[in-house]
Amino acid sequence: MNEEDPSDRFLRDNLKLISETPARCYYQDERSKVLVASWKRDTTENIAPQDFQQNALIFADLIARRKPAYVMVDCRHLEHEITYEQQLWYVQQTRALWLKSTVKKMAFVFKSNLAVQLGVEGLRDVAEEEGLPSFDYRIFETVEEAMNWVRS
Repeated sequence: MNEEDPSDRFLRDNLKLISETPARCYYQDERSKVLVASWKRDTTENIAPQDFQQNALIFADLIARRKPAYVMVDCRHLEHEITYEQQLWYVQQTRALWLKSTVKKMAFVFKSNLAVQLGVEGLRDVAEEEGLPSFDYRIFETVEEAMNWVRS
């Protein structure tokens, strides 16, 4: 039996679940204007490209509609390595959103998959190369640390 991850429990107990797909949960803390996308355990190792893209667009739509000041992307359970083509696709699909974005800080949470971390960091590099606005971002090992930082 798998014990519940403390970070998963923290998200469930402290934030409002606002949307969900088979691979991801989306939470919000309206008081501190934080929007969270959290990949689910055991759902992304063989995720189809169109499912990955669908999750990316859902998150982009939530950012556009809810206008958070802070965003956290929980990649602890992400096992999909993001390719350069997917990075470029995401930037092209969300360009207008990021140009009007209210996001001031973005936190990423990773466990131990360096290839996944490099893929996500590559996305930020592609966004900068494409001229999208930059904001403060940091990488953390736990959801709690990331939430403390975005709320500070």
